[in-house]
Amino acid sequence: MSILRIDRTYHNIRRLRQVVAILVKYGLGDLVSSLRIDYYLAWLKRLVTRRKPPKEVSSLTRPMRVRMAMEELGPTFVKLGQMLSTRQDVVPPAYTQELTRLLDEVAPVSVEKIKKRVESELRRPLKEMFSSFSDEPFASASIAQVHTARLVSGEDVVVKVVRPSIESVIRTDLDILAELARLLERHFPEAAVFDPVALVDEFSRSINKEVDLAREGRIMDRFAANSEGDETIHVPKVYWGYCSQKVLTQERLVGRKLSGVDFDELSMSVRKKIAENGAAIILKQILSYGLFHADPHPGNIFLLPGNKLGLVDYGIVGRTDPATRTMIAEVLVALSQGRPEKVADILLESQPPMPSFDRSAFLRDTMELCDLYVGIPLKSVMVTSLFSDLVQTMLRHKIRFPKDLMLLSKALVTIEGFGRRLDPDFNMVEFARPFVEKFVHERLGPAQMAKTAWETLRSYAKLSKTLPRDVSAILSRLKESQMEIGFVHKGLEKFSSRLEKVGYRLTLGMIISALIIGSSYLASVEIHSQTSGLFLYSVIGFLSAIALAIILLLSFRRS
Repeated sequence: MSILRIDRTYHNIRRLRQVVAILVKYGLGDLVSSLRIDYYLAWLKRLVTRRKPPKEVSSLTRPMRVRMAMEELGPTFVKLGQMLSTRQDVVPPAYTQELTRLLDEVAPVSVEKIKKRVESELRRPLKEMFSSFSDEPFASASIAQVHTARLVSGEDVVVKVVRPSIESVIRTDLDILAELARLLERHFPEAAVFDPVALVDEFSRSINKEVDLAREGRIMDRFAANSEGDETIHVPKVYWGYCSQKVLTQERLVGRKLSGVDFDELSMSVRKKIAENGAAIILKQILSYGLFHADPHPGNIFLLPGNKLGLVDYGIVGRTDPATRTMIAEVLVALSQGRPEKVADILLESQPPMPSFDRSAFLRDTMELCDLYVGIPLKSVMVTSLFSDLVQTMLRHKIRFPKDLMLLSKALVTIEGFGRRLDPDFNMVEFARPFVEKFVHERLGPAQMAKTAWETLRSYAKLSKTLPRDVSAILSRLKESQMEIGFVHKGLEKFSSRLEKVGYRLTLGMIISALIIGSSYLASVEIHSQTSGLFLYSVIGFLSAIALAIILLLSFRRS
């Protein structure tokens, strides 16, 4: 299989060369060789073997070099690194910590190009929509650029615009990442537990959603509806008359980014209030609404009058369905009660384990996890350590942690860190207790249990109506010998492919042998009978056998 099977275009070849060159520059040439990329294109082999990383790069740790390489590789790889930084179930802790430092800030695109894109997307001259449009960007990220502006109707807004031509760059990078994931699965069987292909597919969907600004606007409207009447949060208004898939115009918040606020200027009571408001916002989003802001760092939070918080940048959000929310609450309750068997059962229900799963070993590790938190005052427990221990326990037993739970973990850890910066005594677990208790009372209380039981009885009643008819139909088909049972073979695709290659090589070997024997016979006939012309045919046969033998040897070498 060729590395360029995905798309044999000039752009993909050129981009692949850039990717390999940057990986080699940061001392990651062994990764290129391990994935066998250099066997597919000869110039990649030369690039990997000849180029050496600079001395200043060689002195850095490998996680640091990976992070720097991703930053230089551009927006797609920056976003991939940001996603991997939340996946402690896939990436070792040393790498996740380093990837959290990825800079999502790049040199801005010229304002002329931004204005042209706005006019092209909204299909109107800029002066008909905005009375002013800033020349300097308010923010410049890898995917989009933000400018402040004023509508002709007088409202102050910010305009978020997807960077011109970024879509083609992302498309090419996703093609390359998809092929690299397939190579990773092929050459590193132990990586199958993390399912690299599915991971890249998940990332592909995520980044394509982030490029769709109309989707982000709709999500903002949902957040605004969920938080209506809440005095702790303000979601910017979306001006839909000035939006498209690549342009998002929203209310400009009057306040300061928390990343630019000197907390020492604020009184301790104000700092405590801000920390509590931030935590309450995220907890309500997770437990009550099932839709939460997955990146609530200080750069995405504005401090507004009255200590209200304004959240911006809804490109990355997480979701928790009722079952997931109930699972979270049940795990916390079981942990607090010191019931490791219950914790183990809940985790296994959420994510089925691998076939070689050792339940007794998992239960033992879960008991050790419970021992860490049972009897300890809530104010001494940190969300960071709790989720880290939980993820590591599941990881040791090859149980995948659900993606949205990883986003939830990141959101809670971010808010906890932000809260402790404001108030050193702030504790997320202790603060969350009344929210969890309220949720447990609503979801697991007698009223909800009665409602669940009633819905279950209705389902069984519906089943009782159709069951006799279904059973009768099955028995009739059995009686008439019309019942067919199909078998689906799973996991044999690779074996089938290898068997096909073996058959191909065996056939080729037999043809080579036949050519050699036949050519030798013709040569001997030429010598003994002095028949003219047979020697030429024997030479052609020998040359054909040599050519096919070379092809066979190359085939062995590549595999």
